[in-house]
Amino acid sequence: MSNWLNAKPPIDVAVANKICDYIGMDITVVIRRAEQRMTEDLGLYPPLTVDPSQLSDDEKVAYVLDKVKAGDQTLAAMHDPNKEKEAEGGDGR
Repeated sequence: MSNWLNAKPPIDVAVANKICDYIGMDITVVIRRAEQRMTEDLGLYPPLTVDPSQLSDDEKVAYVLDKVKAGDQTLAAMHDPNKEKEAEGGDGR
Protein backbone atom coordinates (compact mmCIF):
# COMPACT_ATOMS: atom_id res chain seq x y z
CA MET A 1 0.00 0.00 0.00
CA SER A 2 2.84 2.39 0.88
CA ASN A 3 4.44 1.86 -2.53
CA TRP A 4 1.14 2.60 -4.27
CA LEU A 5 0.69 5.78 -2.28
CA ASN A 6 4.14 6.85 -3.47
CA ALA A 7 3.43 5.78 -7.09
CA LYS A 8 6.07 3.02 -7.00
CA PRO A 9 4.64 1.18 -8.95
CA PRO A 10 1.57 3.12 -10.07
CA ILE A 11 -1.69 1.61 -8.90
CA ASP A 12 -3.92 -0.01 -11.48
CA VAL A 13 -7.16 1.96 -11.97
CA ALA A 14 -9.30 -1.11 -11.28
CA VAL A 15 -7.48 -1.75 -7.99
CA ALA A 16 -7.74 1.91 -6.98
CA ASN A 17 -11.46 1.82 -7.70
CA LYS A 18 -11.92 -1.31 -5.54
CA ILE A 19 -9.97 0.27 -2.67
CA CYS A 20 -12.09 3.43 -2.91
CA ASP A 21 -15.27 1.36 -2.91
CA TYR A 22 -14.04 -0.54 0.16
CA ILE A 23 -13.32 2.62 2.15
CA GLY A 24 -16.42 4.42 0.89
CA MET A 25 -14.58 7.09 -1.08
CA ASP A 26 -15.45 8.29 -4.57
CA ILE A 27 -12.41 7.72 -6.82
CA THR A 28 -13.00 11.03 -8.63
CA VAL A 29 -12.49 12.86 -5.32
CA VAL A 30 -9.18 11.05 -4.83
CA ILE A 31 -8.05 11.84 -8.37
CA ARG A 32 -9.03 15.51 -8.10
CA ARG A 33 -7.14 15.81 -4.80
CA ALA A 34 -4.07 14.19 -6.35
CA GLU A 35 -4.25 16.62 -9.26
CA GLN A 36 -4.61 19.54 -6.84
CA ARG A 37 -1.55 18.39 -4.87
CA MET A 38 0.52 18.02 -8.04
CA THR A 39 -0.48 21.49 -9.18
CA GLU A 40 0.41 22.93 -5.77
CA ASP A 41 3.77 21.13 -5.76
CA LEU A 42 4.76 21.53 -9.42
CA GLY A 43 2.66 24.40 -10.74
CA LEU A 44 0.38 24.32 -13.76
CA TYR A 45 1.32 22.02 -16.61
CA PRO A 46 2.76 24.20 -19.39
CA PRO A 47 2.39 23.22 -23.05
CA LEU A 48 5.46 22.12 -25.01
CA THR A 49 7.17 25.07 -26.67
CA VAL A 50 8.93 22.89 -29.24
CA ASP A 51 7.30 20.59 -31.79
CA PRO A 52 9.29 17.35 -31.41
CA SER A 53 8.29 16.21 -34.91
CA GLN A 54 10.37 19.09 -36.31
CA LEU A 55 13.58 18.00 -34.52
CA SER A 56 16.25 15.55 -35.62
CA ASP A 57 16.90 12.54 -33.38
CA ASP A 58 20.01 14.21 -31.93
CA GLU A 59 18.08 17.43 -31.26
CA LYS A 60 15.31 15.45 -29.51
CA VAL A 61 17.86 13.78 -27.23
CA ALA A 62 19.54 17.12 -26.45
CA TYR A 63 16.15 18.75 -25.79
CA VAL A 64 15.10 16.05 -23.33
CA LEU A 65 18.48 15.97 -21.58
CA ASP A 66 18.45 19.75 -21.15
CA LYS A 67 15.00 19.56 -19.55
CA VAL A 68 16.02 16.68 -17.26
CA LYS A 69 19.18 18.52 -16.17
CA ALA A 70 17.11 21.61 -15.36
CA GLY A 71 14.64 19.55 -13.30
CA ASP A 72 11.90 20.47 -15.77
CA GLN A 73 8.96 18.08 -15.48
CA THR A 74 6.99 19.28 -18.49
CA LEU A 75 7.86 16.10 -20.39
CA ALA A 76 5.40 14.02 -18.37
CA ALA A 77 3.27 11.62 -20.38
CA MET A 78 0.61 14.18 -21.24
CA HIS A 79 1.20 13.42 -24.94
CA ASP A 80 1.60 9.65 -24.54
CA PRO A 81 -0.33 7.90 -27.34
CA ASN A 82 -1.17 5.08 -24.92
CA LYS A 83 -2.73 7.27 -22.22
CA GLU A 84 -6.30 6.32 -23.14
CA LYS A 85 -5.46 2.61 -22.96
CA GLU A 86 -3.65 3.17 -19.65
CA ALA A 87 -6.70 4.95 -18.24
CA GLU A 88 -8.75 1.87 -19.06
CA GLY A 89 -6.29 -0.28 -17.12
CA GLY A 90 -2.99 -1.88 -17.95
CA ASP A 91 0.10 -0.21 -19.32
CA GLY A 92 -1.16 0.55 -22.84
CA ARG A 93 1.08 -1.95 -24.58
